[in-house]
Amino acid sequence: MTEDRRYFKIGGITIKVDAEIPLSGATFSPNIAVFETGSPDKEMIHIRHHFGLPNLNDDQLGQKVFERQDLSIYRNVDGWIFSCSILDKNSIPLRQTAFVDPTYSRIDVYNERDDNFKNGDIPLLSFHQTDQLFITRVLAERCGCMFHASGVDLDGAGFLFVGHSEAGKSTMIKMLNGKVKILCDDRIIVRKAQDEFRIYGTWHHGEIPVVSPHSAPLKAILLLEKSSHNRILPFTNTTELIGRLSACTIRAIKPLGTSDWWAKTLAVLDDLVSNVPCRILEFDKSGEVVDLLRGFES
Repeated sequence: MTEDRRYFKIGGITIKVDAEIPLSGATFSPNIAVFETGSPDKEMIHIRHHFGLPNLNDDQLGQKVFERQDLSIYRNVDGWIFSCSILDKNSIPLRQTAFVDPTYSRIDVYNERDDNFKNGDIPLLSFHQTDQLFITRVLAERCGCMFHASGVDLDGAGFLFVGHSEAGKSTMIKMLNGKVKILCDDRIIVRKAQDEFRIYGTWHHGEIPVVSPHSAPLKAILLLEKSSHNRILPFTNTTELIGRLSACTIRAIKPLGTSDWWAKTLAVLDDLVSNVPCRILEFDKSGEVVDLLRGFES
């Protein structure tokens, strides 16, 4: 592995990152560094970082399809162009121009300057403020999606905890800490491979800065509800279930959230609820829910 190349793996997808300057073990933040893998794969996303912004005229940019203060998106025959910024360690904006091909498998990022890379601890591999911009797109093409959820590996079985912002995803992780392998408390990838759904950790953590690149076969999806007791209840309304899961699915930013992308994502959700037990988990803060999960039978 050369000094200007690193490989990372998330959700079973390998990402090759190249740069025009040396990359070190401290270039990316620790929560990303744990996802580093030393080898390439057959199917990869390729991100390359350049330094110095390109001069583009209106014809080269193409049609502007999205704009807000920190981000403009253009569409042309070659794919997408993103004009955006991230914040460095001193909260100073760093402008970027990113060229993304239509398959989201090749991304060329032009950074305004290189001090951000030299200083290290960068919280993303690509551009703008989050790698979700491209990960959510490529997952739909690979029988997967990303949830606003927490996930754990309990004795080799994966449990996905889904709910709104105050449902208790982080509370659940705090209670399970030390008794399970925590994958992430805020963003979890679900992907089908070899006729089996698995959950994967991501580096997009929330309140609890514990992440893992590992995965586990998905044993159950549990919709969280705080209560004065611990019990698992059936959920039989499939239409309502898909609606609740879709509400917790990480959406591709407009205009990347195209109708074909959403149709593929919904197909994943439909397949998911048809093959994985989905239950309501009522829980208190006693920690007794661990025994309930260990005894779970589908």
